[in-house]
Order: sequence, then C-alpha cells, then structure tokens
Amino acid sequence: MNVAWLAPTASGFMAGDYISTSIVPGTPKAFPLFAAAGPPAGSLLHEDMFTADLRVTGGSIQAGSEATQGPTAAPLAGTLTPTAF
Repeated sequence: MNVAWLAPTASGFMAGDYISTSIVPGTPKAFPLFAAAGPPAGSLLHEDMFTADLRVTGGSIQAGSEATQGPTAAPLAGTLTPTAF
C-alpha cells in the first residue's frame, strides 16, 4: 500500500482513525478492524475495511466480566504528538 493513497489531511495522510478490535463477551473471539488503501481512480480514493475471526488466548479474566468494565489504564504522562507520514 502506498501511503499517498490514503486521504490527505492538514496533519498528513489519514491512516490510524480506523483501527479497532472488538472482543465478543464470553467467547475467545476477537475481530480486528483496519483500513487499507488501493490506488485512487483520478480524485476518487479507494479505501476498504478488513477484519478477521481471531481467537484470544491467555489471561484469566473473560471479556464482559465485572473486572473488565470501565477504564483499565492509567493516563499517559506527558504529551503525545501525532506523526504524519
């Protein structure tokens, strides 16, 4: 994939806004979602969404249990600076 095939923004080419992983509660199934671009047709961009049916392994806490509800990570210290390609 050529980075220039992604949508241009004021901060560079847009790539990271479409990344996600959903885990089905009570099962070991995870579905990552990500975008990949193909060559544009003139000014028309061509970006598709993809997923896969994956199995989550490890750990003792099941998705959807009380221990996994709500925020689980502490805020990061400092300031994050986005990187444009």
